[in-house]
Amino acid sequence: METDYLVIGAGTTGLCFTDELLRQNPEATVTIVDRRAQPGGHWVDAYPFVELHQPSSFYGLPTRKLGDGKFATTGANKGLETLATGTEILHHFERHMAEEFLTSGRVTFLPLHEVTEEGRIRSLLSGEEREVDVRRKTVNAAYHQNSVPRTHRRAYSVAPELVCIPPNELPARAPEHRQFTVIGAGKTGIDAVLYLLRMGAKPAQITWIMPRDSWLWDRETTQNNQAFFGKTMGGFAGQLEAAAAAKTPQDFALMMEEKGIWFRVYDDVTPSMFHAATCSREERRILREVTNIVRMGRVREITPGKIKLDGGEAQVPEHSLFIDCTASAIDKKPTRPIFEDDLITCQILRFPSISLSAAILGWLEVHGGSTAEKNRFASPCPLPDTVEDYMTTLLVGLINQGQWRQFPELDAYLTASRLDMGSSLIAGGDNKAPERAEILMRVQSSVMPAFANLQRLASA
Repeated sequence: METDYLVIGAGTTGLCFTDELLRQNPEATVTIVDRRAQPGGHWVDAYPFVELHQPSSFYGLPTRKLGDGKFATTGANKGLETLATGTEILHHFERHMAEEFLTSGRVTFLPLHEVTEEGRIRSLLSGEEREVDVRRKTVNAAYHQNSVPRTHRRAYSVAPELVCIPPNELPARAPEHRQFTVIGAGKTGIDAVLYLLRMGAKPAQITWIMPRDSWLWDRETTQNNQAFFGKTMGGFAGQLEAAAAAKTPQDFALMMEEKGIWFRVYDDVTPSMFHAATCSREERRILREVTNIVRMGRVREITPGKIKLDGGEAQVPEHSLFIDCTASAIDKKPTRPIFEDDLITCQILRFPSISLSAAILGWLEVHGGSTAEKNRFASPCPLPDTVEDYMTTLLVGLINQGQWRQFPELDAYLTASRLDMGSSLIAGGDNKAPERAEILMRVQSSVMPAFANLQRLASA
């Protein structure tokens, strides 16, 4: 078989890259290969109560709107943009594959297939391999692989008589138990605790194993709506001001908290983890109702009534249901050049904007010029695990942003893109209005001091 581009991975990155590439190059053909049975990447394996934790309006495919743009009127997200469910996100991708990609005649989708090290396409069902002539480039859209609860391997042992499940099984298994132990303090752990409480569990029934506390982004400062311009763009200005003034990474985190951009779940513990998970203030209030918290590092072994951790042992109810939420969304692979002669290795350009980053790579592949010129506009952001890591991540994102503004056609593309929250917010209102003008002036005056100080913090 022949194709212009061979895209490995039908998750958010691969689909967004393909969508933008096809829009910018009406002659290109693409073959997409994925080990899963349908498009959607890690969303295919997500737990049933998962929701996108950022507003839907700047996630998903560049040419297809996700979500209805409405605001939640009930629940812990009340007053904020509604959050797409995992089912809605899968539907978003599946419809586009069926209605746009496949009907165009320019896309071939091969689910339950993989690309071998030799570059052949192999069926996971029959084992049959076929040669593929890639006329232009192979696109590795699976370089950063999310570890998902349903498929990852636990790093601790569990006695055979105990029940330890991924959150995918929680709705079915929860009614069999009266005690619950949630293992993991990231977004999945937060989701599991909130789900149990929403379904009627009492806080006293929950034990929460938190190897590390996490800084969380206040979801109110991520709203892609003109009504929230002050909160969202004011939050961006505040981040730049903190980056310009901070003496240490932890100083930066405390400034972000003081400015109301980040928060922690429990006030008496200073977080060390940062994965850019967002949370509403009401969700935090609900989480704080759980007071049986175990902070002794990572779990090593679970036996009846007892958990062994890095820092000691803890007692747990003997008949507890253990919910494993230790899969990490952060893949710590080293960054590498994105554009090479016959290979594109997709990585994030502005964290945590996965959809936007992939769409920009599709645009650059068509309009970016030589390989060296494309890479000038596409420095890969390392994925952060800690606040210290985030100093470099934020710095690289600012470098890319500065480069994009110097490329008029790319700047115009971003201004028109629904995926670039900041550009669409700025372009959508009267920037001479005093409040907006003051916020934009804060952004402008803080960029260069932030850039200089982040260089110091990132190299410390």
